[in-house]
Amino acid sequence: MGDSAHSTSPQLGQGANMALLDAAALAWAMDSTNDIPSALAAYAQMRRWHVRLYQFLSNVLTPLYQSDSSIYPMFRDIGAGSLGKIAPLPWLLAKLISGQLLLPHNPLLLSEKAGRGEAPGHKVV
Repeated sequence: MGDSAHSTSPQLGQGANMALLDAAALAWAMDSTNDIPSALAAYAQMRRWHVRLYQFLSNVLTPLYQSDSSIYPMFRDIGAGSLGKIAPLPWLLAKLISGQLLLPHNPLLLSEKAGRGEAPGHKVV
């Protein structure tokens, strides 16, 4: 789960977030299907586009963090410091990092189950 499962660069600091999103998606898939192969297929479908977008961004941003260039850090600092404050970029970044962008179902908002204090796959007695 996380960076190791998705071939992303760890310097972006999102490995733990990705692992938590993976775990939530897998728990939702296991709770929503009748067998493990179906659950794994549902999990893969749920995470597909978010992971692909994150992998793309990781490939684009990695040279800005891991390069011998003296120019790339300037672009990174200008981009993160200035452009990152222009709407809708803060909103998009927050949605991406929290896993609420490009998901067919948001596993972190377990609606009724969360309201009843249930975790996926667990029943309140």
